[in-house]
Amino acid sequence: MILELVFAGLLWPCIKSGKFGEDRGRSFLTSIWLNWLWTFKYARQYYCRTLVNTRMTSRKKSITRYTSKAEAGIEIGPYMNPLCPKRDGYRVTTVDVFSTEQLKEKLLADPYIDSSKLDLIEEVDIVYNGIQLKESIESSIQVKKREFKYIVSSHNFEHLPNPIKFLKDCEHLLACDGVLSMAIPISTRCFDIFRQLSSTGDLLDAYYCDVKKPSLGCVYDAHSLHAQLDITADEEPSIKSASLSQSHRTAFEILKNSDKGEYVDSHCSRFTPSSFQYILAELNDLGIVGLTIQEILVLGSEFIVHMSKLPNTGEPLNIETRNKLLKAALIEYSQLFVDKPWWFRKLRQLGVRGLKHAWFDYSPK
Repeated sequence: MILELVFAGLLWPCIKSGKFGEDRGRSFLTSIWLNWLWTFKYARQYYCRTLVNTRMTSRKKSITRYTSKAEAGIEIGPYMNPLCPKRDGYRVTTVDVFSTEQLKEKLLADPYIDSSKLDLIEEVDIVYNGIQLKESIESSIQVKKREFKYIVSSHNFEHLPNPIKFLKDCEHLLACDGVLSMAIPISTRCFDIFRQLSSTGDLLDAYYCDVKKPSLGCVYDAHSLHAQLDITADEEPSIKSASLSQSHRTAFEILKNSDKGEYVDSHCSRFTPSSFQYILAELNDLGIVGLTIQEILVLGSEFIVHMSKLPNTGEPLNIETRNKLLKAALIEYSQLFVDKPWWFRKLRQLGVRGLKHAWFDYSPK
């Protein structure tokens, strides 16, 4: 768009003055101008498609960097987009809250998903209730007494009503050198933009109260504060670009269904990279979770975290370290209220993301 405006500004004086003859010149230059716009439009579309494909490839490589086809692993909830598909030779155990047949029914009932993707659904080996991962896997004859080298989870962790239980189960199932790799949405860059970040106390509350499903308040907030947000045009949206997507009365009706015993899926936790790192650092220091963060990478509206049983070699969790992590989390959250320059937003719309906003490394130092 910027180049288009510049080019138009250069050509307009010539067209207006009729330098090459009023009728002929105007027709000739207009033809050049329209052809140039057509070329630029489709070149930009091709660039954006290529960029998306490249980023998706980079995303998959980043999440699966600690996986191996020769080693046994677990993938949780892959649906029709497995990161470690069995058809590619991975020795993976697929775990989901739905059976293969239920997932196929779900896909066929969804008008927004092409039915041709039915064959892409990964065969589910173990169906569990979203809480008892360790118990479900250990009770399975196929994988009994097996240690896993990796566990992969993409956009599942934030749905869990008891995140600490999940982390402890993964710690138990992983081998000594095993790695838990998760992709988690950044709450300030998705439809949770109006919701507050989770705290260590929230996770401890769910763990010690042995929560089995999203609380009524969580269900209400998840639906009443659900935001409509264009995260494809701008990876760092402003709060001004967000708007509520549904009525609070609708959310209250959904809450009533949950109160009757129905399980209502919701985002139970909200994180930014630094807030997640802060919570895990406290849980490590308290001796509740033994998995430590080895690396955190940010990609667009999500962050990818790799955790292992290896001892934490980073800074000790003292007041200074906690201050540092909390301030980093506040800075990430405060970006919601910063208006980006007009030229920045235009570059984002053109798909130009490679300079400042490519990969960010939040690895513990």
